[in-house]
Amino acid sequence: MFTLITFNRVRNDFTSLRITSWNAQVLRSCVQELENFIHDWNLDIILVQETQLRPCDHVAIPNYSFHRSERTTHRGQTAIFIKRSISHHQIPIQNQAFENTAVVLNKQNDKPITIVSAYRPTKIFTNSIGIGTAA
Repeated sequence: MFTLITFNRVRNDFTSLRITSWNAQVLRSCVQELENFIHDWNLDIILVQETQLRPCDHVAIPNYSFHRSERTTHRGQTAIFIKRSISHHQIPIQNQAFENTAVVLNKQNDKPITIVSAYRPTKIFTNSIGIGTAA
């Protein structure tokens, strides 16, 4: 259900980020569970797959920005929660094989870091050179 990835455990330094990926299987039904998990583990960035959010659904967790992909044709979708204290901006990544939500972390005096929440719907297959084709 949850996978925790921690880089450089020295806290209070931007080189230290706690990142996890979570397959929500309908985010709106488990926001409180996710919020508790985020606070228990002091997470910085949460990559979410299969949000299955409708355009009218609003999700908020205090002190976190929320970015999501928008799609109304079938289930899936991706999202990212990121602490508001982390300088970042959302970027589009066009890809037919994977759904994705991406943000770039703006690090002062350093190269930017791109973080992507990705999901491959079961009806899309990737051929041998990595290009998605519909089933």
